[in-house]
Amino acid sequence: MRTEILNAYKIEIIRFTNREIRKKFNEVCEHIENIVNNTENRKQV
Repeated sequence: MRTEILNAYKIEIIRFTNREIRKKFNEVCEHIENIVNNTENRKQV
């Protein structure tokens, strides 16, 4: 329910487990950066 409400406001939800963050922190950061950069590119079009 919460996710649907946020999506209605164009807020994208991304989730990571604590284990992913602990074991693959750099990959998690890269993934977030890619999403942010792709979102910024979509806004410029």
